[in-house]
This record gives sequence, C-alpha cells and structure tokens, in this order.
Amino acid sequence: MLWPVAISLALGLTRPAVAEPDGDGLVVIVADSIPLQDLSERELRRVFLGENLKDPDGNPLVPLNQPPKTAARMAFDLAVLEMGPEAVGRYWVDQRIRGRARAPRSHPSEEMLVAIVERFPGAITYVSQASLTPGVRTVTIGGLEPGDPDYALAAGE
Repeated sequence: MLWPVAISLALGLTRPAVAEPDGDGLVVIVADSIPLQDLSERELRRVFLGENLKDPDGNPLVPLNQPPKTAARMAFDLAVLEMGPEAVGRYWVDQRIRGRARAPRSHPSEEMLVAIVERFPGAITYVSQASLTPGVRTVTIGGLEPGDPDYALAAGE
C-alpha cells in the first residue's frame, strides 16, 4: 500500500523504499560507452521532469520510463519525482499546455529499455538489477552505489 510511503514522503520523514515484485531494487542505467558516472538526486529528478541535462560528452540525457501504473514506475516516481501517478499525469499535461518538455517515452519491457540504452548515447532509464547486461552500467546517485541502503532506489525490506 502506497499511502504510508506517500504520507512519510510528504512529511519528509523517510525515503520511500523502492521494491520490485521480485524484491530486487531498481538501478539507474546508461550505455557502458558514455562517461556519465554519477548524478545527484536533484539532477536525476530534473532529467525525468524534462529538463535538458547533458552527459560529460555533451549528449543530451534522454530519459526512458517503464509503463505507467507498473510497480517499478510508481515506485520510481514516488522516490525520484516525489509524485504519485495522478500528480505525474497532471505535471505532464501542464507541461504540454505550456509548450514545454514532453513526457519521457515509456516502453513495455525492461529488456527493450536496456536494448535502447545500449544503442543510444545519452539514453537513461531505471530497471531491476536482474535486467542488467554487459552493454550498460549503473549510475551512482549522489555518490552512492546500488546496494547502499541510502541509494535513492534502494530495495525495501
């Protein structure tokens, strides 16, 4: 149930735990070929809210989302964007009305997301650790590695 997480988040009491159905936490990934190593939580949020950030080679970061209303997407949106599904939807409607950024494209499977990230410099997404392949690598968030309990997308217990 998301209410306790949403209430805690709104009150600033705790970082929400991000758990996949298999208990595996999410990780942020980029192509192994680009030099991006770390993003702050703020930068990660800005990327997924449509702001133009670039990797160290000058490629624009292109965020890719999991499908709406999936467990991974809702957990990511709560942990990183600090919004539930309805608030995220309203945010993107507002952006479109104002002629600003468009919502990140979503793709139906983690395998497809990983394949896209492998091939397109600047693509960035989040997947379960089990979906990692040799062509991608994880990005630290605020200097923290996946597996660290304070990593922004750490698995819940």
